[in-house]
Amino acid sequence: MTKRLLRLLQGTAVTALVLSLVGCFSSVPAYNVKVSLSKDLVKKYQIYPSIEVDMAGVNDIEALRLQSCPTTDYFQAQSTIRQSLARNTMFFSEENWKEKVFPEDSPLWERWDNAGAKQIFIIANIPGQWRVSEGKLDPRRLLLPLDPDSWPNGSDINIVITPAGLILTTPLSTAGSSGK
Repeated sequence: MTKRLLRLLQGTAVTALVLSLVGCFSSVPAYNVKVSLSKDLVKKYQIYPSIEVDMAGVNDIEALRLQSCPTTDYFQAQSTIRQSLARNTMFFSEENWKEKVFPEDSPLWERWDNAGAKQIFIIANIPGQWRVSEGKLDPRRLLLPLDPDSWPNGSDINIVITPAGLILTTPLSTAGSSGK
């Protein structure tokens, strides 16, 4: 009986080890996502305008759904697509213009990982007249990979909001863009 119990405990320990290793390899890494305002916004608007920035970890299906939603519709008060996301929102204004950081230790990273997120969707309601033709990329949005090969080890993801849209200033790793 003692041998059976010992084998059962060993089997349970091996199973727990395998499951924990699988969890380690399948999880999406977390990053500090830093968002800042360009001084060019002040030149264009004479002040730092009020801007909301949302970011959400998304799977492939959610990414397609978000890409088909116009930015102005996304930011409407009763937007069901926006309300359905587990998202982080950053607020910028004339009084609140300093860089903001979505931290790598936020519980949202684990929630996104558990939901199968492969990308991070970032969208900003930058003021102005935006004419985005069908099939064209909206410069107020970014869809970035969360694959660990896409980013240099330990790097933060840095984004600058400009009058022309969102600019990713952290280079993607060449290993991540090679199709691995």
